[in-house]
Amino acid sequence: NEDLGSGREYRLSLRNCQYYLRNIKIKGIKMIAVKKAKYLSDYKLELEFNTGDTKVVDLESHLNGEIFEPIKKVEYFKTVKVNPDYETIYWENGADFAPEFLFEIGK
Repeated sequence: NEDLGSGREYRLSLRNCQYYLRNIKIKGIKMIAVKKAKYLSDYKLELEFNTGDTKVVDLESHLNGEIFEPIKKVEYFKTVKVNPDYETIYWENGADFAPEFLFEIGK
C-alpha cells in the first residue's frame, strides 16, 4: 500500500462512487437499482427495480441538455440498455439517469 501522504492524487470518478454507494447496505436496505428495462412507446420505459417494483417512466420532459439531444430521436431512445455495473439505464453516447430519480418519477 502506498502512503497517501506521498503527494500522489487519488480520485474516484463519479460513476465509481455511485457504483460503490449503491452496493453499500444501510441498515440492511440496499440502494435502488434498475434490473431490467423495456421500451414501451414514445419516451416511455417499463423498468424493473431491485425492490421488486415495476414502474413506467416517461422521460420526454427530462431529456434536457446536450447529452440528451440524440435521445430525442425515438429510434435512438429505443436503444436504451441497463448497465449492470452502475445498475441504471444508459445509452451508447454516455447519457444515463440515476436509478433513484427513475424510481421517484415512475408510476
